[in-house]
Amino acid sequence: MSIVFNTSLWKSVENFALDEPTDVYGFSTRLANENKWTINFAMSAILEYKKFMYLAATSDKMVSPSEIVDVVWHQHLVFTKSYNEFCNLLGRKIEHVPSTHNSKDHRKFAAAKERTKVIYEETFGKQPEEIWNYTDIYGPLSLPKASINLRTFLLIGIFAFVILATPCYYLFRPLVIQIGNPYYMWMLLLGCGASFSLLDFYNKRKQSEFLNKLPQYAFLKKLTPVELIYAENCDLSPFVDGIVSRMIEEDKINVSKKYRLKNKAKSVAENIYEFVVKETLKSHSRIKYNELLRLLKGRHVFSSIAGSMDAFQKYYIKSKFFGRLYYMNFAIISMVFMSGTVRLFTGISREKPVFWLVVFLIAYLILTIFFLKRLTKQILKETIPDFYKASTAHDHINIEDWDWKYFMAGPLLLAPTFISARNAGNESNSLGGDGSSSGCGSGGSSCGSSCSSCGGCGGD
Repeated sequence: MSIVFNTSLWKSVENFALDEPTDVYGFSTRLANENKWTINFAMSAILEYKKFMYLAATSDKMVSPSEIVDVVWHQHLVFTKSYNEFCNLLGRKIEHVPSTHNSKDHRKFAAAKERTKVIYEETFGKQPEEIWNYTDIYGPLSLPKASINLRTFLLIGIFAFVILATPCYYLFRPLVIQIGNPYYMWMLLLGCGASFSLLDFYNKRKQSEFLNKLPQYAFLKKLTPVELIYAENCDLSPFVDGIVSRMIEEDKINVSKKYRLKNKAKSVAENIYEFVVKETLKSHSRIKYNELLRLLKGRHVFSSIAGSMDAFQKYYIKSKFFGRLYYMNFAIISMVFMSGTVRLFTGISREKPVFWLVVFLIAYLILTIFFLKRLTKQILKETIPDFYKASTAHDHINIEDWDWKYFMAGPLLLAPTFISARNAGNESNSLGGDGSSSGCGSGGSSCGSSCSSCGGCGGD
């Protein structure tokens, strides 16, 4: 079954550009955007697709892709011209053979899958587990879905609190009467502060443990500074700020005396983000920064970053792991609140002044809402960014790279000229927003448009 490795062919396949240099919404951006994949995961999937197609072209027997590779394949089939050029390069028309799900096909494709693994490892070495051993990007996280969602749990929890209020009142009233004011209020305040502080410490520790225990190939351990900047802020604005600021510093964007931005024609974009900024400026000459920001946040190359991070957050808060953490937080906070409620009912029944107790309970309720809402975003806004900032020895981190420096240092790296241009735009638009904010969880969570399964491929 051994195949002679064609170095020349593989180099040509590896270097085949699936994206056109002038594509604003090219293959890789579309692939990541439609499937809510992170940047590095999409690049890894594309590389594995190329390896698979090389094997398909050089093997005389059927080979079978993983489900993730199949998603890339389906995407490439949509780009008909590019796919035909790719097949011409391979020297063989690779046909997509869908599975019919009958028992005969199942045996055939199972054998093809085993054959593919053997040939792959003979040719390229061990298969990357995140691409070949899981059905989607979230597989390595091992986060089974919770039996009930948070909204349903909250409704059940509130209902249970109301039902338990009466028996708790009669059960604890004799004890509550024995504790006079202001001692009870001080105890309640202490209980409130202690519950929030201890829960916050516990939440951070548990979520940090979850992240540290993930395998190194999990996508959460291969994030780019672009994604981390969005995660930390739940907004694309800081990343766009960084891109435009750097382009101003490198003399790729001119800033007028009235702080209007204009593309510098002879400058060259270093990456897709700079290319999109330059293309946007070409079609909107001498534009204020706040308007440029609004336009850029709507471009797919930027919005796909928010999409992948928001999709993960939605997946995470639906997991059994997060559900248990959330349930415990709700239960402990509810016990403290129940203590205050029993005291309130007791005071009313005894015609005692309860004004400050009511104020406390309202404040505690508001704090609870903010605390639990923060918990749903904590993995993105705090845990993941803190993990990267504390562990700069990751293989894919280049601390000398400007993007990584910007993630670490934040606004301190922004150019003074850019800050002036941004402030001027904000002042002129102080009565309105940019109209394109994007908070964590606001992105859609639907996945790609490819069909559900593929058996393998054959050649003409």
